[in-house]
Amino acid sequence: MKSTDLTSTAALGIAFVLMFALRDRHSPGLVSTNGAASLAATDAARAWRFVEALWRLDVPSSHVYRYYDGLLYTIGLLHASGRFRIILPPR
Repeated sequence: MKSTDLTSTAALGIAFVLMFALRDRHSPGLVSTNGAASLAATDAARAWRFVEALWRLDVPSSHVYRYYDGLLYTIGLLHASGRFRIILPPR
């Protein structure tokens, strides 16, 4: 067996484990991004479901993607609340 065969087999094994470990994971980052993006939608009823899912979302606390999901969650809430602003330094 070649070393490249071992490397590809190990990578496939890791991908397989991650696929099954994360397949039932409900991504707070995805929910947050969808909630913020739905503010630009033309179908208000459909958009409101995404915004409501964002508001009902718990603060991300997973050890897998806590910081990434937390960042998207915070930015999504800022957008949905109308509080996302750019603060420029004084001139």
